[in-house]
This record gives sequence, C-alpha cells and structure tokens, in this order.
Amino acid sequence: MRARVLEMSGEKAAARQELDRAMRAEPTDEVTWVARGVARIGTDPVAALTDFEAALKVNPWSLQAMQNRAHVLSKLGRTADAVAVLDRVLDLYPDYVPARSGRAVLHARAGNGAAARADAEAALRRDASPANVYQVAGVYALLTAADPAHRARAVELLVTALRAGFGYDHLDTDRDLDPIRTTPEFRRLADAAGVIRGGR
Repeated sequence: MRARVLEMSGEKAAARQELDRAMRAEPTDEVTWVARGVARIGTDPVAALTDFEAALKVNPWSLQAMQNRAHVLSKLGRTADAVAVLDRVLDLYPDYVPARSGRAVLHARAGNGAAARADAEAALRRDASPANVYQVAGVYALLTAADPAHRARAVELLVTALRAGFGYDHLDTDRDLDPIRTTPEFRRLADAAGVIRGGR
C-alpha cells in the first residue's frame, strides 16, 4: 500500500524500492500471502498462484485467496481448474456474485452454453449493478459465437451498463466482446459511446 501511495505521488523510484522490499519479505499470514500474490499477478502469475495457495493452507476458506487463485488459473489458460476453484467458492459463499459471474465467463469461453447462461442469469438476479451487468453482457457476447441469437441479449445488457455509466473504458479492448464486435448493433453502440466519451 505504501508503494502505491508513493507511485501516486510521483515518487516512482521510492515506490519501486518499497515494492521490491515487500516482495522479498516472507508472508506470515493469510492477508499478507494474498497481498503479495495480488502484487505479483501482472509480472509473475505463477509465483502469484503459489502465494494464493499458501494463503489457502493458512485458511482454506479464504474468499480472496480462492477468487484470486481462480483469476490466475484463468490467465494461465487453466480454465477447468479455475472453474473448479469457483465451484468451491460458490459452495461456501453461494451469494458471492463475482465468483458466479466470473464462472459464467469461463463457461462461455469454454463453450458450455447452458452452464454459462445459468450462472449469468443467477448473477443478474443477485446483483443488477452496472459492472455486473457489463460482465454478463460479455458472457452473452461470447455465446454468440455458437448461437447468434444471443447477440440481442448481449447488446441489451451493454446498453443497460453504459446508460448507468459503466463500460466506456472497456468497449474497445474487451476481448469477450469480439464475437459481436463487427455486428451492426455493436458498431452503432460503439459509435454512440464514442460520442458520449468525447463529450465528457
């Protein structure tokens, strides 16, 4: 956290030194294992995975360790393993929406349409926040690759999220939206979003 504050203050060299010192320290509890793992995700996901697994040895019910472990497994292309971790999360914490919507995305990427839709709709019933609606839109966009009928649902959810102010910064780069990116509906939506972004 101190490294982040230094970075935000423009003291990049001091921030780097602080982060290096933190990375060399051996964690002693669940919280610090998770913190070091999160700091490593972008640069060394394999080491981050080791940290999250160490946190789970300390506390096998650690929600943050499990959720981050699933995220890293997904980044490493181990989708089935990531889904298994999220299965465990949802067994323990059935109303934890990020795990449910995240599992929906993984199912959709793997082509498991029925499971993806079940998780997506369950996530929406529990959480209608713009961020969650946007993520579920990505689920339906992915499902469009196998069944174009899902395109309308994907666009509908994107419109809902954007109207609530979420998603403008992700539209151009979100790979989950690629299956609908060249469709007329998405192009119109992206053009409108661009106009709104330009006016902000």
